[in-house]
Amino acid sequence: MPEPRLNLRLSEDVKNWLAARAAANDRSMTAEVNRILKAAQAAERSTGAAQ
Repeated sequence: MPEPRLNLRLSEDVKNWLAARAAANDRSMTAEVNRILKAAQAAERSTGAAQ
């Protein structure tokens, strides 16, 4: 089963930040977004509150 897709609009500055961060971490932008969101999810679970 294919993974779900999400179309996302970003401001140019956020897209550039994400691209630079992904390149610095030797990841695709998709992989970097997933890493950022998983970290946010873990932080939310540990505090028990939405960020």
